[in-house]
Amino acid sequence: LVTATDERRYVVAIVVSRHSVFGSAVRLAKEMTSEQSRSLVIESAFPVGPGNSSKRGVQTSTSVPIEKTLYDPCLDFTDYRPSAP
Repeated sequence: LVTATDERRYVVAIVVSRHSVFGSAVRLAKEMTSEQSRSLVIESAFPVGPGNSSKRGVQTSTSVPIEKTLYDPCLDFTDYRPSAP
């Protein structure tokens, strides 16, 4: 998100998560676009439905609630960290 913002590769981003770890990246991206004198929209899609109490997506993004039945198939459980040497 931050690299693509720096390279001006998008004007709208959708983060499919409500995890707070993305908050720093969203804030930084917004600061960068302000310095670049351009606007940016960042939305955070998050699940709603039985068992989910969250009412908001990633901080400082526009929250977009989606049904849990649509959200769950988007989950990626792949561990992208490099393997230990």
